[in-house]
Amino acid sequence: MICKKCGAEIGDYASFCTYCGTPVGNHGVDLNKPAEAGTESTPPPGYSDPIPRDDREPTQQPGMGYIPEYNRTQTGWQNPSSGYIPPGSQNFQFSENGSTWADIKRAGYIIGNDGRRYNIGWLKFILYVQLFLSAASSLFNAISYFTGVGYGGDAELVYEFYSGLFGLDMVMGIFSLLLCAGAIVVRFMLSGLRSIGPWAYLGLYIANLVMSVIYLSVFSGITGISIGELIDARTVSSILVSIVMLVVNFVYFRHRSSVFKQ
Repeated sequence: MICKKCGAEIGDYASFCTYCGTPVGNHGVDLNKPAEAGTESTPPPGYSDPIPRDDREPTQQPGMGYIPEYNRTQTGWQNPSSGYIPPGSQNFQFSENGSTWADIKRAGYIIGNDGRRYNIGWLKFILYVQLFLSAASSLFNAISYFTGVGYGGDAELVYEFYSGLFGLDMVMGIFSLLLCAGAIVVRFMLSGLRSIGPWAYLGLYIANLVMSVIYLSVFSGITGISIGELIDARTVSSILVSIVMLVVNFVYFRHRSSVFKQ
């Protein structure tokens, strides 16, 4: 093709002259000249036929709604750092949370029931520290009950004078062993994202409270010592801590229960 301005020879399908820059048309057609009605363009070698176009608007398929740009921005779809995930889609939340504890730990947060992000720092402490310490404490208590070390080396004399204490200590030792095993089992329930995991964890606190109350009541009945005399500052603080932790963990897991669905 020859440029109409400078007369240089250029490619047949050039849109501009490579020498003077003058528009020469696309594929030999003048760009400034409107296309004639009913004419069809011929594709260059190696290209497929052009897609036929008309004046009709594209139809929207049922169920495939469009999300405007401003709407996606406001709802957080394009702003993950906003900390807000649109609620109402449980499948989306579960997919965002991941299906394993490794996914949750890698993300560093949990999408709660209300669509907000919640940290997992306390949950990591429970899994890696608190439950193992609880298991070790229960094991130590079991050994103390079985050996009678709490009586300061006078276990035989105490058991001879209060015969019912031996049976009570054996029962409490077995119960402490069950709590030790329960702490380990609950740990793997939580790390496995089992739905019963949070409830089993709260059950450990309830079991400790019930065990303390039963032990004090039976010990008082066997020895004739009033419960008021048996309760000291250490016992009171232990019971209060268990109650507070029970309430705190109930609130904690209530906002994060969406992830425990296995």
